[in-house]
Order: sequence, then C-alpha cells, then structure tokens
Amino acid sequence: MNLLRKLLNFRKGDGMQEQDVPQLDVYREKIQACEQRAMDKGDALLIELHNTLIQRDRAQARVINEKLELLFDHLETIDQAKQLLELKLPSAKEGPPIPTYLVSSWFLAECCQYLTSDHKRYERLHFVTGSKIGMVRTFDRMVNVAMDKQSSIYASADLRDTQKVLFEMDTWGHAVHGLFHSHPGQGGNATGPSGTDLATHERYERGGYPLIGAIFVRDGYVRFFSKNARFTIHIHGKGVEQIDEHLFKINSGHVQNTISQIESPGRSSGDGQAGARAGVLSGETEPSEDSDDRSGRPGE
Repeated sequence: MNLLRKLLNFRKGDGMQEQDVPQLDVYREKIQACEQRAMDKGDALLIELHNTLIQRDRAQARVINEKLELLFDHLETIDQAKQLLELKLPSAKEGPPIPTYLVSSWFLAECCQYLTSDHKRYERLHFVTGSKIGMVRTFDRMVNVAMDKQSSIYASADLRDTQKVLFEMDTWGHAVHGLFHSHPGQGGNATGPSGTDLATHERYERGGYPLIGAIFVRDGYVRFFSKNARFTIHIHGKGVEQIDEHLFKINSGHVQNTISQIESPGRSSGDGQAGARAGVLSGETEPSEDSDDRSGRPGE
C-alpha cells in the first residue's frame, strides 16, 4: 500500500515532532477514506457471493473468495497504518527522561555534620547509596571509605578500600548514587566544583555510574553537581532552603542538632559495579591553588 509506505517513511525520516501533526491529519483522512472504500467493496463482494451461492456457481464463488482474501490483507494494512498514526509524538523540546534524586533534610544535615567536622579541618568524602524506583533514586545511606590522601584542600579515597566497599555494595544489590565531599570556605560560591571534581565525575558518567556529586561547606551550603548528566533534586522535610536549582542551605541549627562527630558511617551496597570498575571510584576530589578559603570560587 503506497500510503502506508509513505507514512512509514515520513515517521522514520527525520524524527516526527509535534509540528508534524497537521501533515499527520492529512494521512489520517486518507486512511479513513481507504478504509471506507474497502468496506464498501467488501459489502459488494458479499452480496455477489450470496447471489453466486443461489446460482450454485462454484467457480465464481472461488473467484469472489480470492477477492475477499485480498480485501482482508488490504484492511490489515489499513489497521497497521492506523496504529502507526496513533504512536505518541515526542515534543520538540522533549529529551530523554531526567532522573530525580530524593534526599531527607535530616540525612543531608548528618552528611554536612560528618564532612565538615574533621578536627584538623581536612576535607572528607563518602559515598552514598539508596533505593531506586523508576527514574527516582534516593540518598539515604552513608558509605564510608578509608582515605588515601587528605588535607585542608584535597581528599582522595583508598583504592583497595573502595574496591572492598563496592563488593559489599554488590552483595546487597545496591548502586553508588552519590559522592559527597567537603570544601573549605563559606557561602554558596565555596561549593563550586573544581576542574578535578568535574573530571572525576566525567569518568563516572563515561563508566555508566548513576551517581552525582555534592559539595558541603561549614556554614551549611551544599551544591549538587555532575559533569554532563542532567538531574533534579528533591529535598524531603524541613530545615533546608533551596537557593537555586542545585544549591541549598541547611539551617545551622539543624546541623548542630545532628549526631556530633559522626566518625564511622555505615556501609551499604552496589548494582553489579564491583571489581574492574573500582579504579574509577578512587573518590578523588580537587586539589586547589587556594589555601583555606574558597569563598571566592565561582558558582556552578
């Protein structure tokens, strides 16, 4: 059927969008007309077959049956064309689904308390895991890892311990959802990711890890980030103010009321990502040319 072929080529050609709806309406009208003509032809053939049976004309009945078989094929093609027309059209602005990360304000304050409470004011980091339902992932379990290097402006995780953590995650069927770390300085600008932070997350994204980063500073600001991956953040609970799309401010009272000096967060699990991929998860965060204050760093 030429009309079906044209419709298939039209839909496969450049990717149909909402602006193509008027042309689809033209095809819809043509298909409806084809269907009506086919049904009229079928009615005429059935009347002819009835008369042929009365006349006991077996040879003519065979001819009519062959015509009816062809008509059935024609109607099935029309049904395929109608189904093709009803496929959902993507919006011109619509892209791939954007994942949402859900976190409790209470858990966020605990992470801030742990990451910013080193007595030497060294940077800290930890992984985060949680549950996954559809496009929603949760941050609800801190996963601590031993440090390889650590200073007031730098932190990296021990590779051997990272591998051990990943295997433990794997036994529980969990994935790494986040890599959280601290920065010195205060204010929202101090939470901007460095070039090293972004390069680290680019490696994660190339490796297929579903994780994003978060940077905390002592006065309660936290920024979520990635290198290229799009995402949304939803905070459940009270005590956290949203500053912009990915920047938040934890109320200082809520931070102080969390468990003080959380030195050993529990470990959790990881989604079949252990072993060979452990090298990607070294957990390295940025060395900086700044000394002990990143308040002048540009925001995300």
